[in-house]
Amino acid sequence: NNPISYIKLALVNVVRSNAEQVPAEKEKFMNEAIKYYDIALAKKGDLSEVYYQKGIAYEKNANLNKAIEQVSQAVKLSNNNIDYVFELARLYSNRGITQAKSVDVLPEIVKQDGEENTDVKQPTEKRIERNQDINSAEQIFLSILQFNPAHANAQYSLAFLYKNLGEYDNAKKMVDLLLNTLQDEAQKDAVKK
Repeated sequence: NNPISYIKLALVNVVRSNAEQVPAEKEKFMNEAIKYYDIALAKKGDLSEVYYQKGIAYEKNANLNKAIEQVSQAVKLSNNNIDYVFELARLYSNRGITQAKSVDVLPEIVKQDGEENTDVKQPTEKRIERNQDINSAEQIFLSILQFNPAHANAQYSLAFLYKNLGEYDNAKKMVDLLLNTLQDEAQKDAVKK
């Protein structure tokens, strides 16, 4: 009746999946891991770590709906573990971005000496439209920053989200916060690039 053995068997299959090169085999091992997580949860249904790991397994199998469902359960059971909360926001963000409509945005017309210059050719820009998942991700990331203003991953994730939305002022604010949070110069250079 101890769930630990099943959790370890699930982890063995996760490792096998990560080591596999053939996509069908990767998926097969991840499905085996999910089965063992299910057995562990049948033995003891309040294991937030197992719900979390099961959610990550579903994500690796490209099932973001199930991943969000599982990680949501992990958040509930763990009394809002900040790491689980962040992962839930990340999953909402990923699903929201993949399902978002992409729109072409025409650039502002360039003005010269106060006159509109319609001869200047500027490329259109691709942006995504907001949807419920993106709004949920944003709210969760912002709540993390209220709890921990120096949470670098939340700052980075919001900057990335805002960039994709074309909300460059908000993205810049997050990047500035991130640069003030980071101490390592190599990390700061990577963010700037």
